[in-house]
Amino acid sequence: VLFIDEAYSLLPSGHGHDFAAEALSELIVQMETARHDLAVVLAGYPAEIDELIRSNPGIASRLAYRLHFADFTRDELLDIARREMERRQYQYDHATITAIRSRIIRVGNKLPGNARDIRTWVEQAIHRAAVARRANVLAPEDFAA
Repeated sequence: VLFIDEAYSLLPSGHGHDFAAEALSELIVQMETARHDLAVVLAGYPAEIDELIRSNPGIASRLAYRLHFADFTRDELLDIARREMERRQYQYDHATITAIRSRIIRVGNKLPGNARDIRTWVEQAIHRAAVARRANVLAPEDFAA
């Protein structure tokens, strides 16, 4: 099994020596040559994956299935934030949770279920708390955008 996350990075850039184009070309060869022994999973955002598939007809003809996973809900994103804070042994209160929820709502469609962004928010909040010299306690202001 070959799992390629952010597979759209295989899109040819058109600038200079394009290793992405070479990698994509070799991937197509291997998908055909080893088709009974190789499973390839291309992961990424739907629009970018569509662009990758359109960029090379050889890819589309070799992909048997497409799965779409729904974006995380607001509550799921909030749960991810809670788990990240708890995993790092940070304390927080109801006001902090309200601030995170407000930020998730404010960002809206610009955060389409991306847990990586939530983890980044927690990391930034931890940094802000450290600058404010608050050990292991996150406050609403740490999640200001």
